[in-house]
Amino acid sequence: MNQAEDLKRRFSAIWEENEKPSPRIDLAARDGDGHGKDMEARVAKLEALAENTKDSLKDLRSDLRDLRSDIKDLRKDGLSAVKWLLGLGATATIAIGGLVLRILMTMPNH
Repeated sequence: MNQAEDLKRRFSAIWEENEKPSPRIDLAARDGDGHGKDMEARVAKLEALAENTKDSLKDLRSDLRDLRSDIKDLRKDGLSAVKWLLGLGATATIAIGGLVLRILMTMPNH
């Protein structure tokens, strides 16, 4: 699996996790201080979600750094390949030119 597919898979998993419906506050179940009875549990869920999101973002940032590094390496490799091909082309041109010149010099004058 390449890095782009891995990032897509991770993002999809995070998206699906966050798409789950959140529990609604039952207004009839409020206690004396004006908060729902399940407020503490809901806050704990939100904190866990925030922590998971934070970890996922760290992973994504790391993966992006790796991708940037890979792209930079590919650019260097591509540039090296182009330089090599240009050198090979120039060498071939000079060699063919030398052969043509040699053939022309060995031909008798008419």
